[in-house]
Amino acid sequence: MSNKGQIPFVEVNGRQVADSNFIIDHLIEEFHKKNIDDRLTPMEKSYARAFHALVEDSLRWALMYQRGRDNKWFATEKGYLPYFSGIKKFAFKNIMCERLRKRIMSQVTAQGMGRNTPEEVVILAKKDLDAMSMFLGNKKFFFGDKPATLDCTMFGHLTQFLYTPLFTPEIKTYMEQNTPNLVAFVNRMKETYWPDWEEATNTRSLSTKWKH
Repeated sequence: MSNKGQIPFVEVNGRQVADSNFIIDHLIEEFHKKNIDDRLTPMEKSYARAFHALVEDSLRWALMYQRGRDNKWFATEKGYLPYFSGIKKFAFKNIMCERLRKRIMSQVTAQGMGRNTPEEVVILAKKDLDAMSMFLGNKKFFFGDKPATLDCTMFGHLTQFLYTPLFTPEIKTYMEQNTPNLVAFVNRMKETYWPDWEEATNTRSLSTKWKH
């Protein structure tokens, strides 16, 4: 966790930066990189801002709801358990995992999503996915043939609904049956930038053959 109690966060030259929005801006400025959103029109930037807020302020909390209700898979061989050994492995499985779940659920409840029933969370998630699917349409990426920051945000969240265990698996089923263009989008991002996705996830390797 960052000093603000947030993830993700980065530390660059001794300075800690949390929140993906500030992280991206800081890295672009610090390393003098080109902003991939510079090509967007003012209208497209407005849409990007709106859909980014939809993901961060709504769909993300539907995802966090899953973790707050049931995160037992964290402490399995398919979860995070292989990253620990000895006493740390025992502590994570028997103590920390449940503490983490309670902390997440506390945050989700404070935000408001946690006050809903599982059925209501599914309804809200479906509406978010429908809006995203409608905006994506038949395009390769959300703003045409090249990805923008919004595509990265979408990918990071949608993959978790598709590839990790969920307390309400109906959301994944809904994506597959009713928003296939979002599923195709996720696969397109994987194939374009992480051609060794299956190998990396199966071996839990952080040394991926990332393409850029």
